[in-house]
Amino acid sequence: RLFQIVREQLGYAYSVGSSFTFNLDTGVFRASGASNNDVTADAIRQILTEIDTLRTETLAPDVVAKARGSLIGVESLALESYQSFVNAVTVLKLNDLPLSRIANRSARFAVVDEGDVRAVAETYIHPEQFVIVVVGDASVLEEPLSEFGTVEVIDPH
Repeated sequence: RLFQIVREQLGYAYSVGSSFTFNLDTGVFRASGASNNDVTADAIRQILTEIDTLRTETLAPDVVAKARGSLIGVESLALESYQSFVNAVTVLKLNDLPLSRIANRSARFAVVDEGDVRAVAETYIHPEQFVIVVVGDASVLEEPLSEFGTVEVIDPH
């Protein structure tokens, strides 16, 4: 949805997306995008709106079906190379998970429904803990970004 709305409908970003990284005891949810300075605040606002939608509304069945199909398709390509297979096995071993998870991952995606998406979003995405990091021209970005909280400018020089 982020790609469709933020990139295709609004034209705010060339690339935009989100992902989870899970370990046994912690996890990270990340949303990212690349935009021009003049639309950065708008892009962030839209990303936050879409994240809120995941947490508070049940998505339409066709939206979830499309995402599910995309994930299953990507999954079939994810282990094409030797290195990607080794990485997948390493993650499983480091997290003390069975290797069978590689073989049945697509089957687990296939049964995800609208309620599952909302439940996972409600449980694992915590906007009150978000840290927004922006790289760009501070003289242009500082004021519009202040709507999201205190802006700390870090000068790399």
